[in-house]
Amino acid sequence: MVALSIGKTVALTPNLAPNSKATIESDTLTLAPDNTTTIDNTALNFLNNLGDVLLHFSIRRQEDTIVLNSRTAAGSWGNEERFPSLTRAFGPTYDTATVIVKDTGKEYQIFTNGNYLGTYKKRIGGEVEQASYTINSGQDSAFSNPVKISVN
Repeated sequence: MVALSIGKTVALTPNLAPNSKATIESDTLTLAPDNTTTIDNTALNFLNNLGDVLLHFSIRRQEDTIVLNSRTAAGSWGNEERFPSLTRAFGPTYDTATVIVKDTGKEYQIFTNGNYLGTYKKRIGGEVEQASYTINSGQDSAFSNPVKISVN
């Protein structure tokens, strides 16, 4: 297990490869919107060795949704896949969060606090070798700082 702080990128050992899963644990979960920015965005990004974002997991509290997406290192974001209702995703009683990303080979299955969120079809090749944690400037994160991440 490795600590991942806001604004940082860490190497994952082992990689998130087919038939494995990444578990992200947050000691806190704050789903009340942060109204200090135009887009309230807490994001976990899963990257390959080229810097491509294979999976972007973004909590948008003002929009009450989770956004999944991908982009190549030199490219632009693809079409967003949205999963509305943060309460449905994380549960009605919450103060911590666990996000699990399972690599099935052709897609990622995503679970939030034990709830099945959905499936995200892989758009870019390669294994996940790194993870990053970002928020928009001047806002508070929905998650703790740091979060803990492990792969098995």
